[in-house]
Amino acid sequence: METPAGHTGAGLMSQAAPIAIAHPGPAPDITAAAAKPKLSWFARRTLWRRAWRGPMALMLAVGPAGLAFAVELPPIGRLLLLLTAVVILLLVRWALRGTQDVTRFQVREREARALWQAALARWEAEAGPRRFDTKRAELEKLKDWWRTAAGQPEQRIRIESAIRRAFEELPLIANQIQVARMALRPSTEETYERLLQAELDLETMSRKR
Repeated sequence: METPAGHTGAGLMSQAAPIAIAHPGPAPDITAAAAKPKLSWFARRTLWRRAWRGPMALMLAVGPAGLAFAVELPPIGRLLLLLTAVVILLLVRWALRGTQDVTRFQVREREARALWQAALARWEAEAGPRRFDTKRAELEKLKDWWRTAAGQPEQRIRIESAIRRAFEELPLIANQIQVARMALRPSTEETYERLLQAELDLETMSRKR
């Protein structure tokens, strides 16, 4: 029996063989080409400040401590100056530590990880072969349905129409996948490198607290 487009059912079934459409393959590993990160400027500055935390606190405490022994004072006065020096030393170290807390690096790492997970999900959805595989599986089911509809010409006409649409959509989907790979790759790689940077910063700052 002829289909509305002028093809026989058998001819359409042969034409619709999924192997005639090249499979797009799996989505490329977006992490493979990632550049090894270096410590960020912000982390380096924080380490530099940490290195000066002790000396700065000591310099500020030297004043009252030196004064306690530089002038004649009653014992209680000398003791108060020494206590003042100790308090200054502890307070300055604590204040500087507070401004350089590792929490900010934890927050940056969490934000970078969330962005990467969202980017990876989009990459797999749009650059992966899932849509192509789903459409190809749909085409196989339609072919099986066509075979079981022997002796039902009207039913076969409807199935053949659906097969034709599915077969025409396969190369379009394959092309969309390739376009998505080219369009999304730069931003996805950048997001992954941002995560690597945040992980390096957090690991370094946690280790050198």
